[in-house]
Amino acid sequence: MLAIFVEFERKIVCERVCAGIAQGREEGRPRGRPRTAWLKSDEVMRLKAKQMSHAKPARRVGIGRAKVRSIHARP
Repeated sequence: MLAIFVEFERKIVCERVCAGIAQGREEGRPRGRPRTAWLKSDEVMRLKAKQMSHAKPARRVGIGRAKVRSIHARP
């Protein structure tokens, strides 16, 4: 009996989420997480050119070490 209510609630939530995504598309709002780390890639490459470790540019720019690695590995 409880499963019926859970399924109903899940369906309502799904419809509301889909409606919100559709409305955002119509209004031209960007979707997804902002690409803030890639906007700082020039600064990361400049700091990495000074033979710094991955941690120092990450701290200075305010992004993660893994993102510094992926920016540095990009051709």
